[in-house]
Amino acid sequence: MLNFQSEAYLDAPQAGEATVQVMDNLSGAIKAANGSGSNDSVQIAERVVNLVESRTVALAQANETTWEPE
Repeated sequence: MLNFQSEAYLDAPQAGEATVQVMDNLSGAIKAANGSGSNDSVQIAERVVNLVESRTVALAQANETTWEPE
C-alpha cells in the first residue's frame, strides 16, 4: 500500500493530478505502515513527502501563488 501511494504521489504532478486527496492517501499509507512497525518505509516516505512539499511551495512561489499543506 505504501509503495503504491508513494508512486501515485510522485506521478501525480506529471499527470497534472497533484491534489490534496493524493497527499491524504499517502499520509494514510504512512500512518498505516507506521502502525505495522515498518520504520524504514515510513522514514523514506516521510522524507519524500517533505521533499515534495518543499518543492511544491517553491513552485507556487515561482508562479506567484501560494500553497498551504492541509
